[in-house]
Amino acid sequence: MRRARAHHGQHRLGYLSPQRNYTLLVRHGDAQAWQWSDDGSQVDISLFVLRETPGGWSASVHETTYRALLRAEMNAALVQADFSQIRWLMPDVTGYYQPIVVARSAP
Repeated sequence: MRRARAHHGQHRLGYLSPQRNYTLLVRHGDAQAWQWSDDGSQVDISLFVLRETPGGWSASVHETTYRALLRAEMNAALVQADFSQIRWLMPDVTGYYQPIVVARSAP
């Protein structure tokens, strides 16, 4: 039997008839809206998801609030949680768009 090829993280599709070569295409889209607080300490994020289903298109929205920590606040929280050897890798070094913190946990 031939397993269906999945795209975009689809899984558990099962087995399909061996007489045909199937390619499953999933059409979907997503977008985000970010709204920062006036003092920059929090950001409200809305994730909008569109997905085509056999019955038509479905839409959903998922919302959350993140607290934006300053580097000194993050360092203090890591020290309080018994992390050590804290270092920050900046975007110009990693190529990633935001800083990455690396720390060692206590044994």
